[in-house]
Amino acid sequence: MLGRFFQGLLSPEQIINLKKKRAILECPRRCHVATKSIFVHVPKAAGISVVNSIYGVDESTHDSWREHRLRSKYLWNKAFKFSFVRDPVDRMISAYYYLMAGGRTYSDKYWKANYLAEFDDLNHFVLGGGLERAVNYAEHFYPQSYFLCNKNNEIMVDFVGRYENLEADFKYVADRIFGGDLQLSFKNVNASNKTDGLSEEAEKMVRSIYCNDFMVFDYK
Repeated sequence: MLGRFFQGLLSPEQIINLKKKRAILECPRRCHVATKSIFVHVPKAAGISVVNSIYGVDESTHDSWREHRLRSKYLWNKAFKFSFVRDPVDRMISAYYYLMAGGRTYSDKYWKANYLAEFDDLNHFVLGGGLERAVNYAEHFYPQSYFLCNKNNEIMVDFVGRYENLEADFKYVADRIFGGDLQLSFKNVNASNKTDGLSEEAEKMVRSIYCNDFMVFDYK
């Protein structure tokens, strides 16, 4: 993968920017071609569980719909395109604790060292300006609408499942792709809830930062 090749040579921010430009030169992923489906992986919304169950792999990149379409407009137009989203507050908390625990990859450790480590705790991260900075640079904190919507806030995939309704929505996806039931395997699970150390003031800040996600994906 591109990230592995440039690991240590470029920062994760630079790798992400390069990835966006290179997508037009890349072929669509074989698993997407074989299943005539495209999964847009929103970080911290059960993505690893989904790709493992649907495609039989344990790795996935956080490409937006734009990169997937650039690789093959033909496949993009023909394939069943889907994703999963999560309550924005819950997702942010999950991302914070996941990265603070070290994550899975070199990039995860970089996000922690450069965007989280200077803050004492979750509330300090949110209220001290850390989240406002991370939301623009660290992909685990990107708004979910970045991955799934165009500039007019139109959702660009065929189906958006919910983390909160994961098993039922996964069943629908499996039926669309394979025409039958498929077992969901839970991988890289990092559970959280809105009471995980987040103060009322900090929650208001999170809701303000992710206000568009609340609107687009109809979260309360």
